[in-house]
Amino acid sequence: MNKTTLEVLSWDEPLIEDFSAENAVNIAKAKYKSTGWMRGTFTSVYLIHYTIYNPQKLHEVRSTFTGYTIFSGIINGKAGSITFLETGEHSKNSLISSLSIKPEAATNDFMGLEGSGKYTFENGQIILITEF
Repeated sequence: MNKTTLEVLSWDEPLIEDFSAENAVNIAKAKYKSTGWMRGTFTSVYLIHYTIYNPQKLHEVRSTFTGYTIFSGIINGKAGSITFLETGEHSKNSLISSLSIKPEAATNDFMGLEGSGKYTFENGQIILITEF
């Protein structure tokens, strides 16, 4: 089990106004800086379905999401990129997610790498726990 800390560098989620607050669907693009076991950047695109959505009270939202994240950087002295498929749900200050590596989309030293991971919140930080 390996631990990586993520820092949000950017989050772009324009509101799609065709949906109600009880049934909103948005697309978000995010970029993270990572430290710890995986050092580099994560670039993500998410499709998010909100069952509770209030842009004025983001701490009260409830959603499910799926998306892809590309990590570019260094793991244990090796360099390359990995693509993850992500699914999960967010509720208030809780995050449940799972990630799986798409081995055919890895580059350089990470080609053929297989594994999985999950996000957690720890002391106000986003933590990625991986096994590969």
